[in-house]
Amino acid sequence: MYNPVVEIICTEGDTIITTINVGSDIVPFGICYDSIHNKIYISTGANYVVVIDGETNNIIDVIYFYGWPWIVFFNPLNKKIYVSYENPWIPESSFVGIIDGSTGRKIDSISLYRRGAYYPFCLNPQENRVYIPHAWCDANGNPMDSVISIIKDNSEISESSTCFFEIKYFPNSFNPEYIILPFWIEHIEIFEISGKLIKKERRGNIIFLKNLKSGVYFVRMSSFKKEYIKKLLIIK
Repeated sequence: MYNPVVEIICTEGDTIITTINVGSDIVPFGICYDSIHNKIYISTGANYVVVIDGETNNIIDVIYFYGWPWIVFFNPLNKKIYVSYENPWIPESSFVGIIDGSTGRKIDSISLYRRGAYYPFCLNPQENRVYIPHAWCDANGNPMDSVISIIKDNSEISESSTCFFEIKYFPNSFNPEYIILPFWIEHIEIFEISGKLIKKERRGNIIFLKNLKSGVYFVRMSSFKKEYIKKLLIIK
């Protein structure tokens, strides 16, 4: 019997500061970080995903699935967590459960019609699509077919259609030192393409970007209970 745990290491000094027992007798398979809500999601290999609060390092929720969770993946564009899992009562098939990061509740399940979704997912931020690789063998270890499943998010929050207002870039749009947003924007978050949150401000229409390196970033803005996402390309 296993006694799987999650160990948290402080990067200042590289010392283990705490150990969290995830409560399963099976080794955990996947882990991801929700950079918007500061939560960690861990697939236990049993029939549930453990949620850990990033500030307190305490288990705050357990989300159950009808099967065995494998990979967990956070999409910062729609604030959703994607969990691949297999249902033992439906052979030769895998599923992806979708968790709303804001509520921590499972909101959908998508059949992939293939086994073997055991490998890291990939995000296409320009189209807001999640790519899921499948590769598996039969009972004798012989390689079977390998495919890629693609999930397109159709929620109303998108980079292209809902951001109707203008963002002003100075001195230019490719290497801006700062941007100017409408005065009615209440919250601003800037994160890297990986989902790492690097800047967060409240009610500031001038946002300084001088220290950002070349790359693709996303600006998440909210006001009047609506959210807008705009892609930011910096070339230096």
